[in-house]
Amino acid sequence: SQYKEFNLYLSKEQSQQVFTAEFNFKNGLGSAIIWGYQDNHHFWYAQWNGADAFDIMEVNGGDPVKRDSFILPMAFEPAVLHTLRVASDGSRLEIYFDDMLRYSEELATQAGAVGYLTDDMVEIGGYLPIGGVF
Repeated sequence: SQYKEFNLYLSKEQSQQVFTAEFNFKNGLGSAIIWGYQDNHHFWYAQWNGADAFDIMEVNGGDPVKRDSFILPMAFEPAVLHTLRVASDGSRLEIYFDDMLRYSEELATQAGAVGYLTDDMVEIGGYLPIGGVF
């Protein structure tokens, strides 16, 4: 698989299609925040592009496809602990960066595990899936 050089850390429990998951991290280049994980070929993720945005990607049986992106605040400091919260009501995806709504679009995602894909250069503070909360 194309992710061999990375480590995948996933929740043991699956989220429902309606969920909220919170991720804490710093130095996020080289990692991705995953939700709706069904297998290595079916999941969603958000990944810092190394500059001023997070890209929202979908893997659906093939190569990752960029679905959208959102711009980070001007004062973004990678070395500081940040929180990314992903919430879905089944048809709308919302992403909060440090408690600020940065993305809200009609975008259906699937139920599945949540977690991190990382090259271990990233300091992760854990994740908290909360099923059934939007």
